[in-house]
Amino acid sequence: MKKLLLISIFCLCYTLLIAQRMGIRIGLSQSKFTSDLIEIGQTSEFNSLKFQTDDVKNGLHFGLIAQYELGKIFFIQPEVLFNFNQINYYVEEITLEGGNVVATYKETYTRADVPISIGLKLIFVRLYVGGIAHFNIDYYSDFEDNFKNYKPNYKLPNFGWHYGMGIDLPLSKKMRLLVDIKHEKSIDDFGDGFEFEQQTNSIDQYFHRHVLSAGLIF
Repeated sequence: MKKLLLISIFCLCYTLLIAQRMGIRIGLSQSKFTSDLIEIGQTSEFNSLKFQTDDVKNGLHFGLIAQYELGKIFFIQPEVLFNFNQINYYVEEITLEGGNVVATYKETYTRADVPISIGLKLIFVRLYVGGIAHFNIDYYSDFEDNFKNYKPNYKLPNFGWHYGMGIDLPLSKKMRLLVDIKHEKSIDDFGDGFEFEQQTNSIDQYFHRHVLSAGLIF
Protein backbone atom coordinates (compact mmCIF):
# COMPACT_ATOMS: atom_id res chain seq x y z
CA MET A 1 0.00 0.00 0.00
CA LYS A 2 2.90 2.37 0.76
CA LYS A 3 4.29 1.75 -2.74
CA LEU A 4 0.89 2.55 -4.24
CA LEU A 5 0.75 5.76 -2.20
CA LEU A 6 4.24 6.84 -3.30
CA ILE A 7 3.52 6.08 -6.97
CA SER A 8 0.19 7.96 -6.82
CA ILE A 9 1.75 11.02 -5.17
CA PHE A 10 4.67 11.00 -7.62
CA CYS A 11 2.31 10.86 -10.62
CA LEU A 12 0.14 13.64 -9.24
CA CYS A 13 3.13 15.81 -8.37
CA TYR A 14 4.32 15.43 -11.97
CA THR A 15 0.81 16.32 -13.12
CA LEU A 16 0.92 19.44 -10.95
CA LEU A 17 4.25 20.51 -12.44
CA ILE A 18 2.95 20.41 -16.01
CA ALA A 19 -0.42 21.96 -15.16
CA GLN A 20 -1.71 25.08 -16.84
CA ARG A 21 -2.30 26.54 -13.38
CA MET A 22 -1.14 25.32 -9.98
CA GLY A 23 -1.37 26.52 -6.41
CA ILE A 24 -1.84 25.73 -2.74
CA ARG A 25 -4.92 24.97 -0.64
CA ILE A 26 -5.76 24.90 3.09
CA GLY A 27 -9.07 24.27 4.80
CA LEU A 28 -11.30 22.72 7.45
CA SER A 29 -13.74 19.84 7.35
CA GLN A 30 -16.67 18.78 9.52
CA SER A 31 -17.22 15.02 9.38
CA LYS A 32 -20.06 12.72 10.32
CA PHE A 33 -18.86 9.20 11.00
CA THR A 34 -21.47 6.53 11.74
CA SER A 35 -21.03 3.10 13.24
CA ASP A 36 -23.28 0.60 14.98
CA LEU A 37 -23.12 -0.05 18.73
CA ILE A 38 -20.46 -2.72 19.26
CA GLU A 39 -20.75 -5.24 22.07
CA ILE A 40 -17.97 -7.75 22.84
CA GLY A 41 -18.26 -10.63 25.28
CA GLN A 42 -15.72 -11.88 27.78
CA THR A 43 -12.05 -12.07 26.83
CA SER A 44 -8.85 -12.43 28.85
CA GLU A 45 -8.83 -8.63 29.32
CA PHE A 46 -12.43 -7.85 30.35
CA ASN A 47 -15.88 -9.33 31.04
CA SER A 48 -17.62 -7.19 28.42
CA LEU A 49 -17.02 -4.08 26.33
CA LYS A 50 -19.39 -1.69 24.56
CA PHE A 51 -18.44 1.28 22.40
CA GLN A 52 -19.90 3.58 19.77
CA THR A 53 -18.98 6.75 17.89
CA ASP A 54 -19.33 9.70 20.26
CA ASP A 55 -17.85 12.71 18.48
CA VAL A 56 -15.87 13.58 15.37
CA LYS A 57 -13.53 16.55 15.60
CA ASN A 58 -13.15 19.10 12.82
CA GLY A 59 -10.35 18.13 10.46
CA LEU A 60 -7.55 20.18 8.91
CA HIS A 61 -6.05 19.74 5.45
CA PHE A 62 -3.49 21.41 3.21
CA GLY A 63 -1.80 20.60 -0.08
CA LEU A 64 -1.37 21.30 -3.78
CA ILE A 65 -3.93 21.94 -6.49
CA ALA A 66 -3.79 22.11 -10.29
CA GLN A 67 -6.22 23.17 -13.02
CA TYR A 68 -6.45 22.21 -16.68
CA GLU A 69 -8.85 24.21 -18.79
CA LEU A 70 -10.77 22.33 -21.48
CA GLY A 71 -11.96 25.11 -23.72
CA LYS A 72 -13.57 28.16 -22.16
CA ILE A 73 -16.04 26.38 -19.88
CA PHE A 74 -14.83 22.96 -18.70
CA PHE A 75 -11.87 22.12 -16.46
CA ILE A 76 -10.14 19.22 -14.69
CA GLN A 77 -8.79 19.76 -11.18
CA PRO A 78 -6.47 17.18 -9.49
CA GLU A 79 -5.23 17.74 -5.93
CA VAL A 80 -2.92 16.19 -3.32
CA LEU A 81 -4.04 17.02 0.22
CA PHE A 82 -2.75 15.96 3.63
CA ASN A 83 -5.65 15.45 6.03
CA PHE A 84 -5.74 15.24 9.85
CA ASN A 85 -8.84 13.81 11.61
CA GLN A 86 -9.87 12.57 15.06
CA ILE A 87 -12.77 10.28 16.06
CA ASN A 88 -13.88 9.90 19.70
CA TYR A 89 -15.65 6.77 20.99
CA TYR A 90 -17.84 6.33 24.06
CA VAL A 91 -16.58 3.18 25.82
CA GLU A 92 -18.13 1.18 28.67
CA GLU A 93 -16.04 -1.68 30.07
CA ILE A 94 -16.93 -4.31 32.67
CA THR A 95 -13.58 -5.42 34.06
CA LEU A 96 -12.60 -8.95 35.08
CA GLU A 97 -12.98 -7.83 38.71
CA GLY A 98 -16.56 -6.69 38.06
CA GLY A 99 -15.89 -2.95 38.02
CA ASN A 100 -17.58 -0.56 35.59
CA VAL A 101 -15.29 1.78 33.63
CA VAL A 102 -16.69 4.54 31.38
CA ALA A 103 -14.25 6.48 29.20
CA THR A 104 -13.74 8.28 25.91
CA TYR A 105 -11.16 6.79 23.55
CA LYS A 106 -9.80 8.60 20.54
CA GLU A 107 -8.44 7.51 17.19
CA THR A 108 -6.44 9.93 15.04
CA TYR A 109 -5.64 9.60 11.35
CA THR A 110 -3.16 11.29 9.04
CA ARG A 111 -4.02 10.61 5.42
CA ALA A 112 -3.12 11.66 1.92
CA ASP A 113 -6.31 12.51 0.02
CA VAL A 114 -6.27 12.53 -3.78
CA PRO A 115 -9.43 14.15 -5.22
CA ILE A 116 -9.88 14.59 -8.96
CA SER A 117 -12.71 16.86 -10.12
CA ILE A 118 -14.26 17.73 -13.45
CA GLY A 119 -16.57 20.68 -13.83
CA LEU A 120 -17.63 23.82 -15.60
CA LYS A 121 -16.81 27.45 -15.01
CA LEU A 122 -19.41 30.22 -15.31
CA ILE A 123 -17.60 33.58 -15.20
CA PHE A 124 -16.03 33.35 -11.70
CA VAL A 125 -18.13 30.43 -10.33
CA ARG A 126 -17.04 26.77 -10.57
CA LEU A 127 -19.35 23.75 -10.28
CA TYR A 128 -17.76 20.30 -10.12
CA VAL A 129 -18.04 16.62 -9.23
CA GLY A 130 -15.43 13.88 -8.94
CA GLY A 131 -13.88 10.97 -7.11
CA ILE A 132 -11.45 10.79 -4.20
CA ALA A 133 -9.00 8.23 -2.81
CA HIS A 134 -7.73 8.20 0.80
CA PHE A 135 -4.31 6.73 1.66
CA ASN A 136 -3.28 6.13 5.27
CA ILE A 137 0.01 7.72 6.41
CA ASP A 138 -0.21 7.46 10.21
CA TYR A 139 -2.68 6.13 12.77
CA TYR A 140 -3.05 6.19 16.56
CA SER A 141 -5.71 4.56 18.76
CA ASP A 142 -6.36 4.57 22.52
CA PHE A 143 -7.79 1.07 22.05
CA GLU A 144 -4.34 -0.26 21.18
CA ASP A 145 -2.86 1.43 24.25
CA ASN A 146 -5.49 -0.03 26.61
CA PHE A 147 -6.10 -3.48 25.08
CA LYS A 148 -3.05 -5.40 23.94
CA ASN A 149 -5.14 -7.83 21.83
CA TYR A 150 -6.94 -5.10 19.84
CA LYS A 151 -6.08 -4.97 16.14
CA PRO A 152 -7.95 -2.77 13.62
CA ASN A 153 -8.66 -3.95 10.08
CA TYR A 154 -9.09 -0.66 8.27
CA LYS A 155 -9.57 -0.69 4.54
CA LEU A 156 -7.16 1.73 2.91
CA PRO A 157 -7.05 3.01 0.31
CA ASN A 158 -10.67 3.99 0.80
CA PHE A 159 -12.70 5.55 -2.01
CA GLY A 160 -15.50 8.08 -2.24
CA TRP A 161 -17.03 10.82 -4.35
CA HIS A 162 -17.63 14.53 -3.93
CA TYR A 163 -19.42 17.52 -5.41
CA GLY A 164 -19.13 21.21 -4.74
CA MET A 165 -18.80 24.76 -5.93
CA GLY A 166 -16.11 27.40 -5.79
CA ILE A 167 -15.50 31.06 -6.46
CA ASP A 168 -12.43 32.45 -8.23
CA LEU A 169 -11.49 35.99 -7.22
CA PRO A 170 -8.72 37.66 -9.28
CA LEU A 171 -5.96 39.25 -7.20
CA SER A 172 -3.68 40.09 -10.12
CA LYS A 173 -3.19 39.12 -13.74
CA LYS A 174 -1.68 35.76 -12.75
CA MET A 175 -2.99 35.10 -9.24
CA ARG A 176 -6.49 34.10 -8.13
CA LEU A 177 -8.01 33.43 -4.72
CA LEU A 178 -10.09 30.22 -4.60
CA VAL A 179 -12.87 29.70 -2.05
CA ASP A 180 -14.57 26.28 -2.16
CA ILE A 181 -17.27 24.40 -0.32
CA LYS A 182 -17.96 20.74 -1.08
CA HIS A 183 -19.49 17.55 0.27
CA GLU A 184 -17.64 14.21 0.37
CA LYS A 185 -19.08 10.76 0.94
CA SER A 186 -17.50 7.31 1.14
CA ILE A 187 -18.76 4.62 -1.25
CA ASP A 188 -17.44 1.68 0.77
CA ASP A 189 -16.85 0.80 4.40
CA PHE A 190 -14.13 2.69 6.24
CA GLY A 191 -13.00 -0.68 7.57
CA ASP A 192 -13.73 -4.38 7.77
CA GLY A 193 -13.83 -4.32 11.58
CA PHE A 194 -11.28 -5.25 14.20
CA GLU A 195 -9.87 -8.24 16.05
CA PHE A 196 -9.83 -9.13 19.74
CA GLU A 197 -7.78 -12.24 20.59
CA GLN A 198 -7.79 -13.27 16.89
CA GLN A 199 -11.60 -13.10 16.69
CA THR A 200 -12.85 -10.79 13.96
CA ASN A 201 -15.69 -8.39 14.84
CA SER A 202 -17.44 -6.87 11.84
CA ILE A 203 -18.49 -3.23 11.86
CA ASP A 204 -20.23 -0.99 9.33
CA GLN A 205 -18.45 2.36 9.20
CA TYR A 206 -19.30 5.09 6.70
CA PHE A 207 -18.42 8.74 6.77
CA HIS A 208 -19.29 11.93 4.97
CA ARG A 209 -18.03 15.43 5.53
CA HIS A 210 -18.47 19.07 4.59
CA VAL A 211 -15.28 20.79 3.47
CA LEU A 212 -14.51 24.52 3.41
CA SER A 213 -11.20 25.61 1.92
CA ALA A 214 -9.30 28.52 0.46
CA GLY A 215 -6.33 28.62 -1.85
CA LEU A 216 -4.13 30.57 -4.19
CA ILE A 217 -3.59 29.54 -7.80
CA PHE A 218 -1.10 31.03 -10.25
